[in-house]
Amino acid sequence: MEELGKSTTVELRTSSVQGRHLFVPGTAAAEAVLLSVPLGQVLTAHRALGETPELAELGEDVPDRVVLLVYLILHRYVRQTNEWFTRLLPEHVPSAVALDDAALQSVANTPLYTAVQGKTRRLEQEFMALREPVQLLFGDAAVTWFTPERYLWADVVYRSRVMEGPFAGEGEEDDGQDQHVEAIVPGIDFCNHGSAPNARWQVRQGHVHLIANRALCNEEVLISYGDKGNQELMYQYGFALEDNPHDALVVPLASVAPSMGVAVKLMHIAQAKGCRPLIAFGKEDGPTNESYLFASLLAMDVDEVEAMDEREYDNILVSERAAKRVLLSILDDAAPPPAATAQQEESGEAGQQQYLAIYVKNLQATIAKARAILSS
Repeated sequence: MEELGKSTTVELRTSSVQGRHLFVPGTAAAEAVLLSVPLGQVLTAHRALGETPELAELGEDVPDRVVLLVYLILHRYVRQTNEWFTRLLPEHVPSAVALDDAALQSVANTPLYTAVQGKTRRLEQEFMALREPVQLLFGDAAVTWFTPERYLWADVVYRSRVMEGPFAGEGEEDDGQDQHVEAIVPGIDFCNHGSAPNARWQVRQGHVHLIANRALCNEEVLISYGDKGNQELMYQYGFALEDNPHDALVVPLASVAPSMGVAVKLMHIAQAKGCRPLIAFGKEDGPTNESYLFASLLAMDVDEVEAMDEREYDNILVSERAAKRVLLSILDDAAPPPAATAQQEESGEAGQQQYLAIYVKNLQATIAKARAILSS
């Protein structure tokens, strides 16, 4: 990790299971700084625009994420001005969004399948909208390096490595306050997730520090990616946990609303009540209270919901019987193919197939638990 300009107590190693990851080859005391990355080396959209001013010509309305995706493709495959970092990025990231058709079909009908299908369509639309502007900026040669496959690669790399924090560098401060932005932190982005993380990251004194939570000895450095269920872990990172206490079946309201008007209305109600626009079934607890509320609305007449006034949001009557009927229907639609678990277990393959099997197995258990609760 010498490229980061700081002596460290970690090594970058590679294995077939963990991929590239950080490892402590000796010992490190609790609270020791394992790695320090200057904020000037953190990859934000602001820094990308500073290194590649042409990207500003994509337009002011282009999201920071899109700026970074084009930057990653350009500097990985063309300019290589930040070569030490971009050359270490994996060519293949095992995100569910990058699944081949056969693997994706093994989770057909599930919320993960729906999310991947939706994401794929959005990426295709983004790429088509960007193709001509990118060619105008970088010339006809861009057609050889700015491709749909590489745009997918950049998005998967970005989502599997992005962190949000006070990473704003010089010229990015907002009225003297720490500005939270999304960024890729070179070096620390190679840390894998652990349910019992032995390290954490922290921004202070112009650096992003990787700090040991406890004494370490000849072991991999693990941080927490947050309290995420297997659906989100598979979608964003490409792995699932067998005993995930945060696992849940999550269905966006937009995917079950009978009309766009109802979908928009449900979004407004969720925002007014300070909750996420989701139908959610906990691994042990079944449907959340908000899920009963949204299910009651989904059971109502479409015109009645679309015409609902904001003043009525606090007086919505929850019909438990109607809500249960809707929730059971959602569970039926979310169930994976009956043979999915058996097919994946028989394959015996490690890695992605194994994680898909874990996702399906836990999803089936969550659905069974929710059905039992709703039928009681």
